[in-house]
Amino acid sequence: MYSRLYDGTSAYKIEEYYNYTHKAEEKRQQNKKTVAKKAALNRKRFIMVASSVFAVAALFLFMNVVLIQTAATCDAKAKELEDIRVRNTQLSFEIASGIDLAAVEAKAKNEFGMQQPESHQNVYVDVVQSDYAETFSAPKSEKGALDGIISSLKSFLSYIG
Repeated sequence: MYSRLYDGTSAYKIEEYYNYTHKAEEKRQQNKKTVAKKAALNRKRFIMVASSVFAVAALFLFMNVVLIQTAATCDAKAKELEDIRVRNTQLSFEIASGIDLAAVEAKAKNEFGMQQPESHQNVYVDVVQSDYAETFSAPKSEKGALDGIISSLKSFLSYIG
C-alpha cells in the first residue's frame, strides 16, 4: 500500500532528504564546535601546566643560585677568619718574643723608681684547694608587707644619714 505522500515519484522524499541532510549537517557543525572548544580548552590546560612547571623550575634554579652564592660567601668569610687567626698568632708570637725583661726592669728602675723586693718583703700564702664547695644560705624568715616597708625605710634613712 502506498503512502499518501508518495504518488509514484520521489519528490516528497527529496524534501525529507534535505531535512535529514540539513539536520546531519547541523549536528556535524555542532560536533566541530564542541571538538574545537575541547581542543582550545586542552591547549589552555597544556599552556597552564607548562608555564607552572617552568615557573617551578625557574624558582628551583634561582634558589640553588642563591644557595651557592651564600655558600661561597660563607667559605670566603671562613677563609678570611682563618687568615686573621693565623695573623693573630703571628703577632702574639712577635709580641712575646719582642719583650726584653732586662729592658722592662731597667725602665721600671730608671723611670718609675721601682726596685726589687727584699727577701723579708716576700710573703708566701699557702692556699688549700678542695674539690668541693659549700654554700651557705641565710634562713628565710616570713616577713609581711609592713616589715618590708619598715626595713626599706630604715635602709633609706641609714643611706641618707
